[in-house]
Amino acid sequence: MKIKILYEFFKKYYIIVLISIISFLISFSIYFNFNQPKIDKSLIVLPFLNLQNNSKSNYFSDGITEDLIAKLSTIQELNVISREVSLQYEDTKKPFEEIARKHELSNILTGEIIEKEDSIFIKCEFKNIYLDKINWKKEFFGLKNDIPQIQSKLIKQIVGSLNVKLNLSERKIINSSHFKNFDSYNYYLKGNFEFNKRTFENYDISINYYNKALQLDPFNSKIYSLISNSYGEMYNLNKHEIYKDLAISASERAIKINSKYPGGYLSRANILTILGHLNEAYRFNIKASEINSLVGGNESNALIAQWRGDLSEALNWYKKIPKKDVHHEGKALVELSNIYYLLGKKEKAIDLMDFGLKNQPNSFYYNRFFVIHESFVKNKDNAKKYIYRLQRLRPNDSRVNSITGLYYLWFRDYNKSLSYFQKVKYPWFEDKIAIAFILRQKWGKKWSDTILKEVLDECNKRIEDGDEMSLTRYYISMVFSIQEDIEKAFIWLEKSVDEGFLWTDYLEIDPRFDILRNDKRFNSILQKINLKLKEENNEIDFF
Repeated sequence: MKIKILYEFFKKYYIIVLISIISFLISFSIYFNFNQPKIDKSLIVLPFLNLQNNSKSNYFSDGITEDLIAKLSTIQELNVISREVSLQYEDTKKPFEEIARKHELSNILTGEIIEKEDSIFIKCEFKNIYLDKINWKKEFFGLKNDIPQIQSKLIKQIVGSLNVKLNLSERKIINSSHFKNFDSYNYYLKGNFEFNKRTFENYDISINYYNKALQLDPFNSKIYSLISNSYGEMYNLNKHEIYKDLAISASERAIKINSKYPGGYLSRANILTILGHLNEAYRFNIKASEINSLVGGNESNALIAQWRGDLSEALNWYKKIPKKDVHHEGKALVELSNIYYLLGKKEKAIDLMDFGLKNQPNSFYYNRFFVIHESFVKNKDNAKKYIYRLQRLRPNDSRVNSITGLYYLWFRDYNKSLSYFQKVKYPWFEDKIAIAFILRQKWGKKWSDTILKEVLDECNKRIEDGDEMSLTRYYISMVFSIQEDIEKAFIWLEKSVDEGFLWTDYLEIDPRFDILRNDKRFNSILQKINLKLKEENNEIDFF
């Protein structure tokens, strides 16, 4: 009887019952999935500890960490924070949870390294901070010649625990090694350790180590590309022709040895960019991207487009850079901020730089940005705060002395300005012109004109050799402005704008252009720049 009643009830109300069951199942599913922890694929690799307690071997643990970050960064699904951010936590006493939360990352990889004669032992822990869960602990042991295989195993362990699916290109990079033996790899690590110190002397030392690697592995295109980069940076500082020639030669050798290795094309693009050969550099970056989009020259081409004054194109190139890379790499984020700044999106630019400082409070690039910005808005005290921070962090850094000299120049304190510019070990055009300008204010034309002629000759030679940089024309204009040759100053200032110079703030604040400001042509040039920026704004799809 009861069964019959239940049957009749279900027969009559089966639709309502069915809907109720389905609704319950959907609600349960939503609740279940919502409450399941999502696998966050963000991580930071902290510098591996060197258990040798020997500072001379720090290059090895730092190098292993850097290599690991570089390979993990090529995996598109992962959000890996940059080596610049990671290495600031070397020997840190901060809790891991604090580090991860500061950078809004879920996972943290720590490791310890012991190297003995021919063997290596690496002990790692991979932890999810927000779940307070150790994903795994692993020990990797092998011969030093097995380091590429050990790194590959470690990376696969990470991506496996985060459910990351690797594509063919990513697998190839993870499993690849550019070195035939450990000794050549070891010299490579020593070279990188010196290169990252970023001084003229250390670039030179890095080349010595790279050459030792080549003696053991003479057909290594990667090493040749790194040698090219070192010589390129030496030329950027010293301007001796031999460094330029050696940089070009090494990049050519890298490409000749392995035309499928993108690093050779990138190193060639690097020296061409330093020389101001923007169109040619652009083509080499494109070639690198065609070979491997993961390590291509998108950032470099974005910067080239910006220098040309094509801000819409620059932003399009930045869009091709994975967001994680833009937001964790110092130069990329600064240049992106500069574009926003030029286009009048100053709040957006400052927000990006605030984000950068949060991640890297010791960054030269981020602090320098705020020195310039606060100077532009004539907030002398705020600008000085960032000057003091840079001086404290990098007391003997020529770049800090240069921006400090520029700060005092903008605020017309010429004595202090000169004292800092004179500390710049390898002065660039900007520094030399500033020194000449101040000498002219204090002691007349004699010493000033000698320096200005030197700058003018160097700039003209660059242009004759194919330089396409708007800044080169800008510096020539500045030279003529200081010499009170107003006609030539305006001719070259116009040329700089035609080639892409868009920084009206520099023109309006710099005392080296004081003599031009009362001329109606000066306002016409400012209007020309503002019109171009307005046109760029109309073309741009912001991101």
